[in-house]
Amino acid sequence: MWPVLEQVLKVYARFPPKLYCPRVNPKVQLSLEAFNKYFRWPGRPVIIPFSSLASLGFGTRAVPMSELKSLYPLSEDAPPIAFVANGMSLNFSSAQFAQAIDSLSKDLPVSREQNLRNYPRNMLVPDTALKHLGVDAPPFLRRGDMKPATLWFGPTAANANTEMHSDPGDNWACMITGAKQFSILAPTEYYALRPRCQSADLDGLCYAREDSNNKITVTVNEGEMLYLPAGWFHAVHNIRPSVMVNYWSVSVAEQVGMLRGVSGLAHFAN
Repeated sequence: MWPVLEQVLKVYARFPPKLYCPRVNPKVQLSLEAFNKYFRWPGRPVIIPFSSLASLGFGTRAVPMSELKSLYPLSEDAPPIAFVANGMSLNFSSAQFAQAIDSLSKDLPVSREQNLRNYPRNMLVPDTALKHLGVDAPPFLRRGDMKPATLWFGPTAANANTEMHSDPGDNWACMITGAKQFSILAPTEYYALRPRCQSADLDGLCYAREDSNNKITVTVNEGEMLYLPAGWFHAVHNIRPSVMVNYWSVSVAEQVGMLRGVSGLAHFAN
């Protein structure tokens, strides 16, 4: 069981989760104060256009597949490259990136050989490596309060889907290229879902079935970021071949946004 589940459920008992996920108007500049007040503190998911964060210094932009291919052309004599799943890449080169982009542009399914993949999949990458994509960390936390970024290349094949699960930290999913569909469920569904958890500590994942009438389905397009509060269940599949960068808050109770903000939520009761 997620160690802070009961604390989170107490907050949602006072401020029930909504059965929809809003999308910020791209003409609006979202301040840190507004993000905390309306989304992070009350534990509400939201889709945020990259353009709405320009005033906070966020420079990440959407990069269409055609532009990716022109930026990182594949060399004809490039040897095959495999990526370590769920691993760390300290030397993520342009040549590696070009090969993965070429495969993704052809929408080739994920190939698996032990812990190797033909795409970066949940691959931890240092911020320096993300300069290949011009990706900035979300401007809502100090960088030290976030885990290393993870890179996901996703073809539309079924074997690239991610099953329903929950993460113990707040999640910012930045869609650089393509589009994904997220099916999300609030932590209030925990006991109904009867999830199976890999471990009892805060670094564990909990997996669940998807048969709930309270599921919210949203599409996150390139140039948008989905904020998903800690403990929200989500299943993901690619509508178009996609490149996504994930950021999670560190997995300690102090970084679960809605628990940090409980003292600031009193105005919601009125």
